[in-house]
Amino acid sequence: AGGIGTHFVLLTESSGVVILSPPPFSFDLGGRALFFENRTDAGQKLAEVMVKSEKDFAGFEVVGIARGGVIVAQPIATALGLPLQSMLVDDVALQNTKLTATSLGNGLLYTFKVPAEEVGSKQVDLKPTWVEDVSQLELEGLEEFWTEFQERSQRYNNGPFRPGSKIILVDDGLVTGTTLRIAAQALYQHGVEEVVAAIPVVLPWIKTAKFDFELITWRVSTMKRAATGMFYYNFEDTPDEEVTAATAA
Repeated sequence: AGGIGTHFVLLTESSGVVILSPPPFSFDLGGRALFFENRTDAGQKLAEVMVKSEKDFAGFEVVGIARGGVIVAQPIATALGLPLQSMLVDDVALQNTKLTATSLGNGLLYTFKVPAEEVGSKQVDLKPTWVEDVSQLELEGLEEFWTEFQERSQRYNNGPFRPGSKIILVDDGLVTGTTLRIAAQALYQHGVEEVVAAIPVVLPWIKTAKFDFELITWRVSTMKRAATGMFYYNFEDTPDEEVTAATAA
């Protein structure tokens, strides 16, 4: 079951947790904890928290992780008066590997002892390899994936991210944190000076997690295990057209 969490959390390795009064939550008949009508509603709630925070966001850019994170990011960019861009992060299983690639051209490569489609997510190599240039990998099937990936990146208005820039990195949820960590690492290696992650709702493990970026959230759920969609009434896939329209505005 879900429960009351925190209204505002700003996490760093040194600052700990800042807690304000928690808002109410509701359940549907299926027993799911429902905080948001849809991704836009989640973005609006998160934007209110960020506007009221003491963090100075002057000079930042808002970057939504495509696709769903862009819709959450749009109200935040509007509320803070900041430009909105997207960043594509996607993965593919190839031979005995799993590649998580970013629109900056880098990514993380996991190696399996057996073909990737035959193992569970908990059996990945504990020491994955960071790849500076995904296009240089020699993996069967990579060319087709990478061509389609780059086409999507262009449609979504991904980047460019200037060295020395400051980024508010937004996604619609955080379960394991893998996507967020990879996206942040990609930005840092591209020369971005500061990353602040903004996530509408997170799970309790976040309270003891160590990140190399700050994290702002509207709610820390008490549910120890939950898929992101459990917190939304409407969590349908975001069409490409919505991402393109949001980043073109």
